[in-house]
Amino acid sequence: MSTQTDRLGGAKGSLAWKAPCRVATTANITLSGTQTIDGVAVVAEDRVLVKDQTAGADNGIYVVKSSAWVRAKDFNGNQEVVRGTRIYVTDGTAGQGEYTVLNTSSPVVIGTDALTITKETPAVGPSSATDGNLVSFNGTSGSLLQDSGLSTSSVISTANIGSTDTNGIQAYVAASTDVLTSTDIGSLTSPNAVQGYVGSTATVVTTAHIGSTSGNQAVEPSYGLAANAVSYNSTAGGTLTPNSDSGRFWDVTNNAGEGEITIAGLSNNGMVVLGITNSAAPGTFTSTAYDVTIGSPSTEPSVVQMAILLRSEAVQIIDWKTT
Repeated sequence: MSTQTDRLGGAKGSLAWKAPCRVATTANITLSGTQTIDGVAVVAEDRVLVKDQTAGADNGIYVVKSSAWVRAKDFNGNQEVVRGTRIYVTDGTAGQGEYTVLNTSSPVVIGTDALTITKETPAVGPSSATDGNLVSFNGTSGSLLQDSGLSTSSVISTANIGSTDTNGIQAYVAASTDVLTSTDIGSLTSPNAVQGYVGSTATVVTTAHIGSTSGNQAVEPSYGLAANAVSYNSTAGGTLTPNSDSGRFWDVTNNAGEGEITIAGLSNNGMVVLGITNSAAPGTFTSTAYDVTIGSPSTEPSVVQMAILLRSEAVQIIDWKTT
């Protein structure tokens, strides 16, 4: 409904929004003549929201006149106002904004019921979240949402990571006072830190264990490197049982004398290389478990030779290489 229609013919009580007013009062005023309200000089025919009269029944929307003001056509009858009616004020230092009629009775009896007209104040938060945290709104004020362990003056930053600054977010493990830092990795001196345990719980993985069979470490040797080979020293013969799970390269010393070394078959598919060094009194070799034998072993003293063992499913091959 237009402002013009409201002024001439009034409005139904079901109309919740009224035509805008120019200003809203901030105190009790004399409802007569032109005057300055909330920093605005109102003139004849301006609409004014009067809300602060000593007699609450005098509140409402008025039209400015050179003499006594008159109630606006859209706010002068019992059918014109209900609880929740809204009015927007366009100007004024303090009063510009939206207002709501909050009377408990509805409709309102104009000139009898005291009108309670309240400005709507939108919820606003702080100008900045100085702690770098989320903002939680509460009514018309904002508060910082943060962990109870943080001080309101502490900002989370990269400097807090791995430090003992109790106001920062830290990566605590085990004991609450121990912070995980790079010095804890591969160390036995910080038992409360997160460490990479394998095998024995008291042994920590370090770079020295990579490609090594030392201790209880769950690592595999660096294949083909003699320095990480499985050592086998036969002094009286017996059965040599190579296994690719234990190591791909076996460093064998043939010191069996008159004894015989039996090379057992591989238990798993794969390849194992035996690097064999004959002593001054080497023994002999047998390898009956192999389906195919290529070449033959040497029993000459001080000879270095190699046996390449292969298994693919049920087929096993041994290939002898002698320098």
